[in-house]
Amino acid sequence: MATNPYIEIIKQIEQKAQLDEQRANTTAQQGNQQAYVNYMTAKKDLGDTLASQGITGGGSESATLGTNVGYQRQQNVVAGNRASEIAAIRQNALANRTSTQSQSAQWENDQQLLAEQRFANTITGYDTVSKVDNAVDAAKESGQTWKVPYLLAQRAALLE
Repeated sequence: MATNPYIEIIKQIEQKAQLDEQRANTTAQQGNQQAYVNYMTAKKDLGDTLASQGITGGGSESATLGTNVGYQRQQNVVAGNRASEIAAIRQNALANRTSTQSQSAQWENDQQLLAEQRFANTITGYDTVSKVDNAVDAAKESGQTWKVPYLLAQRAALLE
């Protein structure tokens, strides 16, 4: 029987999903790095900005807290985007894999039917009971038990 072409397609779907997940993780890591750089820059500049405006005490503490909260919020946004993207990648890969597995099963079924038709068309070549018996044994040994009913029908026809 021919090699199932859908096996390679399923492997490609899985490889693409892995690469897409790696890309999503890299994008999230870059987003977190940029958020940190922005946070540190804002934190560094905050003191000078507040001093130039004459803000001290509780006002400066509130501004610092706001910077911290903004950084945490940005980290949460990056994490949420990453999770959503990975979920979409996995869902898409699952749908593609399921569809391809269905096509693969149909292909294998079609190949089996074709093999059976070809075998049924050549069954008259087994023109003696001993040839049929040898073919039955060979089919059983090779795991092609689907051939046995055809062979037994030919054996019965020969014995009539």
